[in-house]
Amino acid sequence: MSDKYIQEIKNRVEQLQERLGCQLQVTIYKDTLNTADDLKKAVNDCRMSIINAGYTPGKKEDNPTYAVRVVAEGIGEIPYPLMCNEVYLVGQSAQEKSNE
Repeated sequence: MSDKYIQEIKNRVEQLQERLGCQLQVTIYKDTLNTADDLKKAVNDCRMSIINAGYTPGKKEDNPTYAVRVVAEGIGEIPYPLMCNEVYLVGQSAQEKSNE
């Protein structure tokens, strides 16, 4: 069942990669690797996106929670990566300027 949620995260990361046009290093953490409270603190401290698999408001369910950290080549860490609605580049990169 959790494979479905991992695939959804991968799809959203691929969409982000298409918008950025660069290679991404992605780390997916599952709440069972540590206590859920520790994961939530890490998510807040590191500004990661959090995905509650199968969450239904008002229902207490025992579904996994995932945290996603993304680092983009040439850009660095992207805070709250799966919450990005729009990504665009402005100006010329330092690498392009050095090639001129």
